[in-house]
Amino acid sequence: MMNDLSVNASERVLYVFANTVRTFGVTGADLQKDVAKANLHDLRSVEQMYDGKFQYVLNPLRRVKMIGSDFDSGMFLVDLTNQQIPGFEAESKAIEIFGESGMPGTTHLLMPYSQTTLFMLSTFGDYGDDEWQLALQNEMANAPKTSVVDGHDIELPDLDGTESIDQIVID
Repeated sequence: MMNDLSVNASERVLYVFANTVRTFGVTGADLQKDVAKANLHDLRSVEQMYDGKFQYVLNPLRRVKMIGSDFDSGMFLVDLTNQQIPGFEAESKAIEIFGESGMPGTTHLLMPYSQTTLFMLSTFGDYGDDEWQLALQNEMANAPKTSVVDGHDIELPDLDGTESIDQIVID
């Protein structure tokens, strides 16, 4: 296969790439097909093919609790077991945020699970309504005061548009 990147052929494992425009994921199965089709043998060639720098491997996120949601965004507590996401390797939980909040386009972020992060989020205008404020305050009561990665976030791959808030499965 490839020298720099062993590929899990799962449809659920994403190989995450980023360029100056976006962060996107390619399934292991698609990556294997594309690499074989183009007869590629190293990571640099794969990065050129996808026009993005390889960032990390993302196993399916296990959402354990919905912190809050509205018509166009959601916030979840996720279990990071079996993940090796840069900066979050020592964390067991994190906050996943996705939707049309924060900036133009769709946001999909992973943030530290802590009272510090939840308080910061409560100050954002997107989360200013009473329902969001209550949800964030309730979660602050359960969250650790701080996290070793407070202040750090990482972009998760673009959402593919097939997952709506109503369809989210909480484990």
